Amino acid sequence: MVTTFGANESRQTSFQAKGFGAASLPAQSVEHIKLEKQFRSVVRFAVVHSGQDLESLLRGKFREILQLVISDHLGNEIAKAEAARDEYLRYLQTQLLAPLRGLIQQRVGEMFPEISNAELLPAVPTVYDTLSSVEIRLGDAVTTPLSAKGTGVRGAVLISMLQYLAEQSKRSLVLAVEEPEAFLHPAGQEDIRDQLEELATRKDVSLVVTTHSPYVISRSKTSRVTELRKRADGFTEKAATVRGNENRAHLLGALYRDAGLAHVLERSLEIPPGTDVVAVTEGYTDGHFIRQCCTAANRQDLVETIHFIPAGSASSVVPQAILAAAATEVPVIAVLDFDDNGRAAAAKLKSFNWGNQKNILTLNRWDNACNKQHDIEIEDLLPRQAVEQLVAQLGEDVSLDRKEKCGTGWHFRLSKTWKEQAISQLTDYLDGDPGGMVWLAGEIHARAAKIAASTRRNSLDARTG
Repeated sequence: MVTTFGANESRQTSFQAKGFGAASLPAQSVEHIKLEKQFRSVVRFAVVHSGQDLESLLRGKFREILQLVISDHLGNEIAKAEAARDEYLRYLQTQLLAPLRGLIQQRVGEMFPEISNAELLPAVPTVYDTLSSVEIRLGDAVTTPLSAKGTGVRGAVLISMLQYLAEQSKRSLVLAVEEPEAFLHPAGQEDIRDQLEELATRKDVSLVVTTHSPYVISRSKTSRVTELRKRADGFTEKAATVRGNENRAHLLGALYRDAGLAHVLERSLEIPPGTDVVAVTEGYTDGHFIRQCCTAANRQDLVETIHFIPAGSASSVVPQAILAAAATEVPVIAVLDFDDNGRAAAAKLKSFNWGNQKNILTLNRWDNACNKQHDIEIEDLLPRQAVEQLVAQLGEDVSLDRKEKCGTGWHFRLSKTWKEQAISQLTDYLDGDPGGMVWLAGEIHARAAKIAASTRRNSLDARTG
């Protein structure tokens, strides 16, 4: 079912069914009315508003859905509970209240002969009303009502109830959750995201989440991420959509004052499980070259647990590395060329208490680095023979931005074209010589070990202090 809203509060609803093609029917036609009625009878909608508490949720449409699910799931138990309620009600009326009812009927009847009957009806709620008014109490240091717990705990209870609906319902469900990140810190927002994704594991359960937080947005390949924008005339329209596992930084730019920050944060949040160390590099080719050379030297073990994040430039390494360190508990190393831009980025990182011996790795640290005072870039650590062979194949006019005299030889400033071609062709010229890349991968791990050891010591000192 698709509903499109137009001007003057108008709307148009259409239905699509596999194998039946498309048809157009007037909204007031008998067929259209039957279709909509049937659709709403088999698909249930529940909306959880931002910051909504359990009590208000159970008083709304959610209550009806919960009753339906419980009826489907525990029909026999519901029937037994209703029978027990009827018996309890009958006992109240025939035993406890019967004398009072008789007295009222007698006395009032004597005064008003037209009154021939009196009934006393105790306010015993139905089984469903009782279930909807159940109080939840949770214990930590002390057991208190749910209303006395923090927002995160209350949100977790709501998610648990939604999970119950998703698991036990025999009907299709559409669950809409508005801004579940309210009052939660980033780690809590990621936990909520994971719990929400579990709700939609069934094919007949659909989950719609609106959010302003990048931490809540799903990364599942089965999800869809859609950016909505308000037009100048006040109408909201779909701007773009991608799958959860695709690059979506261009959708998230509107969440930030600086749209470029979306790309930086997205890369920081894409750190996969099993990562031992994150290496933030200047260019996207850096990680490719390190992996290729280590693989050619049969040292895949050095790169299997390194996650490379290309920042795009030396200056971008600074925010990218800082955000990555904030997004993960594994060590983060900033790998920088030894040139003016790299030295400026290193100085900026030092102002954030990053150190040359741990977090900042400049390429002049390589023992075989040339000491002729020229810049040292990642390509200078590639095997010299492989570089020269690919330069010869492509031609110097295509391969080089310029070349500088270096002792008895030449120092190459390789072009962007050469670097892009090298991603796919460099392996043809690698004969097992890794150049400085095995050293670089090993140094990244060695620094990660120093950072991890320092973190453990600080944690121990904090506990014993």
